Amino acid sequence: MSRRFHMGLSVRGALRWPVSELAKLLRDSDGDGGFLSPQDAREALMEELSKGHEVLPIGDCPDWDYTTGCPGHEEADEAKEGKP
Repeated sequence: MSRRFHMGLSVRGALRWPVSELAKLLRDSDGDGGFLSPQDAREALMEELSKGHEVLPIGDCPDWDYTTGCPGHEEADEAKEGKP
């Protein structure tokens, strides 16, 4: 058995990024899908913190915890199962 972990983004860590990098971080899910302005991205991250979300998922994780992230998922080793 192996263990897979999904990646996440530290909200507090992202808030320390330079404005130029923050501008490349979040996309507008309500609008045209373009990137948020640095100010809007910062406000969105602050809103996540106000909800108690310390870590945001990158991709889909069925067991995501917004405080600690992905707990990990047991997976069968394909090589041991006879798969190439």
